[in-house]
Amino acid sequence: MSQDAAWAQAEREQRRPSTEPIGIPAISGAARVAERETNQLADDGDGEAVPPHVLLARRRAASSVCSGQGRTLKGRDLRRVRDSVLRMTGFIES
Repeated sequence: MSQDAAWAQAEREQRRPSTEPIGIPAISGAARVAERETNQLADDGDGEAVPPHVLLARRRAASSVCSGQGRTLKGRDLRRVRDSVLRMTGFIES
């Protein structure tokens, strides 16, 4: 066995986890509501599974200010919308 292979073998044997595994808390009430809404979006009512790309498209279309009828917001216009939302919510003071 070459010296490099021996060194790699010794390093692999010395590796140990640096921390203990952590417990992941149960799902909260708000997350349950969001999950239910997502499941309702995913259910077409015909019993068939909905492909993931369709689910993502539905979510984006439901909450997007970037798309819709007419032209889409790009560049400076999208930045203005973002800044106005941040001002209205108090994250940016004008």
